[in-house]
Amino acid sequence: MSLRIFLLFNLIIISACNKEQPSLVEQKNAIDDISEISSDNFKTEKRKVSRKIYDDKELREIYSKKASFWPKPEIDSDIEHKEIGNIEEIPYPKDNLYTEDKYNLGRLLFSEGKLSKTGGMSCLSCHNPNNYFNDSLQTSIGIDMKPLKRNSPTIINSSHYTSMFWDGRAKTLEEQAKAVLQNPREMDSSEELIIKNLSESPLYKSLFKKAFGDESISLDKTAKAISTFERTIVTKNKSNFDLFIKGKKDALSDSQVRGMHIFRTSGRCINCHNGTNFSDNKFHNIGLVLKDTKYEDLGRVLITNQASDYGVFRTPSLRNIVKTAPYFHNGLLINLKGLINMYSNGMPNSQNKSKHIIPLGLETKEREDLIEFLSSLSEEIVTRK
Repeated sequence: MSLRIFLLFNLIIISACNKEQPSLVEQKNAIDDISEISSDNFKTEKRKVSRKIYDDKELREIYSKKASFWPKPEIDSDIEHKEIGNIEEIPYPKDNLYTEDKYNLGRLLFSEGKLSKTGGMSCLSCHNPNNYFNDSLQTSIGIDMKPLKRNSPTIINSSHYTSMFWDGRAKTLEEQAKAVLQNPREMDSSEELIIKNLSESPLYKSLFKKAFGDESISLDKTAKAISTFERTIVTKNKSNFDLFIKGKKDALSDSQVRGMHIFRTSGRCINCHNGTNFSDNKFHNIGLVLKDTKYEDLGRVLITNQASDYGVFRTPSLRNIVKTAPYFHNGLLINLKGLINMYSNGMPNSQNKSKHIIPLGLETKEREDLIEFLSSLSEEIVTRK
């Protein structure tokens, strides 16, 4: 499916709910540059960098060793080197440690429509486990079926982020849960409504007592229970990449090993997608502000009012990326081919665009190998500690 067909499909779905959506002409103008730069026809010169050339056997042998023996990554001087590898244990905050009772309550609340003003929305509405905990829409649908401005990212491995939302406006999963519950455009609820609706259920009174020691219900306890459940939605180092890191030399194909090398070197991906969750937990402007269009999104600057935050968004994890399209904060791309093309071609121009985004001029085979490597980062998700 082409980008334009995908956007048209989404526009048809939401047009009946929101008459403020851009017309087809406005939409075409907004994405013309993106459509061109994500195509195979957009050509940039290959960067002339002196690198050692390895054959497939050499690469496999090198990357089968400990990371300290791998080739030096191509990262910019201001980037802290954090190597990719097996992900760590789930970090639980001291004020909300894991218990089975909180997990059981949070799992039930995650799909509870009574938490929303209309009774028809829950966390599950945008983070469906059947879609790897996202909704597969360009941008999500909020309260009263009104479309939201941004794409709902998967919450897989959200426990490993140091801030939540695309703009980082919440520091913890607990803050994130409260924000969504009370946001007038999302679940449009309140502590009073949550207490009233849940208190009518003897089951919830019993579950809150088991989880927190008494039957009293509050927004804070609700957020803590939901967050406890969400922290269990993690990868468990069972992807082919992780198995390879653990010593299974044949877990990756030759193409995937080449892609891993490109990811760390000529592709420069590791500048931002580093560490075991493939995210630096920082914010960058990758050129998708789309200024002066109805898709315009100024990003984190709307939260901080700092000029340096103009157009920046949090770096998403790449784990399970092939399962969690569409991509970017605005959901403008639905496949990895277009995404890799855009990065290879230097992304669209934008005020304050990150200096780490530069034209790479990757050859077709290099881009294909890179996509193959990204596909090796996927695994099934089991929501249990």
